[in-house]
Amino acid sequence: TPSSIEGGNFPVTGTVSLWVTGDFTTQGSSNTIFDNYATGRNNFFIRGTDAGSASKIQIAAQDDSGSGYLAVVKITVLDNQWNHVVVTYNTSTEAVLVYLNGNTTPAASLTISDASFTPDGQLCTIGQSWLGSIDDVAIWDAVLDADAVAAVYNSGKPFDLNYDRGNYDNASDLQAYWRMNDGSGTTVVDSSTNSHTGTLAADATF
Repeated sequence: TPSSIEGGNFPVTGTVSLWVTGDFTTQGSSNTIFDNYATGRNNFFIRGTDAGSASKIQIAAQDDSGSGYLAVVKITVLDNQWNHVVVTYNTSTEAVLVYLNGNTTPAASLTISDASFTPDGQLCTIGQSWLGSIDDVAIWDAVLDADAVAAVYNSGKPFDLNYDRGNYDNASDLQAYWRMNDGSGTTVVDSSTNSHTGTLAADATF
């Protein structure tokens, strides 16, 4: 949990990108990929769905009133294979787009149902109780366009996002970037220039 980018420091408008694998049919809603569900704060989260269901994950925005989701969708993913998931959010236009595995056509397009929503209660917790692996988590304070998303996917071969490459021209917008290449120890280095070091918790291992 790299606290320096939590809460009000989390980009008000931006993009979250990550790679995730596991047996998605066994993941319950408490198996979270990014942040988690909790009433009383404005945040985005990505998590499993009900265990025993199809191979899906859920992406949602919720508000601090505890009244429910402002935007929510379940998307089908590839079971026991690496999936590249990108969520872009623009709180000025209330638009949320979800991309999967480099496809320039969004897997989901959502509208946030509250024009005053900002993710000021964000917890940057990665993989809480997740039964699988997560890699190359990146956060930008800009909305990546579809061509940039496809470039980041790079046919399934992650590259160093600190440098522009092809249609990816958002290196200067990178706010946090955990490549998960540390290999040992209890910390996860932020490979951006912003020093948002993460700490391994519970049974997380490289």
